[in-house]
Amino acid sequence: MANEPLQLNLGSLRSAMSLTLHTHHASRIWHGRAPTEGRAGIIGLNGFISAMNKMKRGAEQDDPYSDFWMLRIEDKLEQTKSTLQALREQVDQALAGVPPALSLGENMNVQPVKLPLFVNAQLGFIDLASISRTARSWKLQRYGESR
Repeated sequence: MANEPLQLNLGSLRSAMSLTLHTHHASRIWHGRAPTEGRAGIIGLNGFISAMNKMKRGAEQDDPYSDFWMLRIEDKLEQTKSTLQALREQVDQALAGVPPALSLGENMNVQPVKLPLFVNAQLGFIDLASISRTARSWKLQRYGESR
């Protein structure tokens, strides 16, 4: 009895993940836009995550099209991260020029929207919170310039 291996029937790990949006722009990026007369629809980040989850399942089943598109999307996401980093650096540099006598807090919405997230594909998670934070900082910096 002491030499019998211990067998556990463990399930997969899950965690509660949510995304807090502070701006209308971030909300529009999340939800996308429905198609209308003369305007194409935009799937939004929510639809993108859903598509990436499907591609991940396809890639796990050795679907060459899923593999191809996941590689292309991964390249595009790396380019986007570099662009966002450059924008963050520009905003940080502009905020560094604020006079020391002026105290600026973080630009937060008093009633942000909190959304649950269900992301299975690593590429499906774009740092929308970081994009939103950069946009809020940019708005704060622009407000400081107008004073």
